Amino acid sequence: MLNTATKITIFRIILIPLILIVLLFPYQNYYSIALFGFKMYLPYLIALVIFAIAALSDAVDGHIARTTNTITNLGKFLDPVADKLLVNTLLIFFTATNHIPVLVTILMISRDTIVDALRLICVENNIVVAASKYGKLKTVFQMVTICLILLFAFPDVALANWLLYLIYLTTFISVASGIDYFIKNRDTLRK
Repeated sequence: MLNTATKITIFRIILIPLILIVLLFPYQNYYSIALFGFKMYLPYLIALVIFAIAALSDAVDGHIARTTNTITNLGKFLDPVADKLLVNTLLIFFTATNHIPVLVTILMISRDTIVDALRLICVENNIVVAASKYGKLKTVFQMVTICLILLFAFPDVALANWLLYLIYLTTFISVASGIDYFIKNRDTLRK
């Protein structure tokens, strides 16, 4: 039987294809709206709302699991998978639509792959690798950056310079947090 926290995690995974359907639907025209003095692309705005719900559900499921003492192996497995699927799906989409450089996506996905491999090695050596403050900062920056891209981007239109700088900063934080994991666990790798 699935507990509430795991159901929320599964709900987050289900939202990912819904975001893609909204983003990839073959719209014939640009559907834009003006909100707070900004012109926004309506499909991206809808995807932003769904993405924000998915991102917030990450905090909710973790809080519920801890406060109700219902942390399960399935939840421990699904939660990081859901997070990576959510973020990496949008990174790949933004690369495919030329909103972010391919190197950004390669670096962020590579970082996650390397850290996950490092965690597996640590588990085999009975070492628990908790999420670091840099890893948490990386996640926050990724979520905020994706939200801002969805808020201010239009198809076939280059992003504003400030948003590109934020993307590069997020990439730097992502890589730096991966290096931090590597440095802290290098002794395990030497065994």
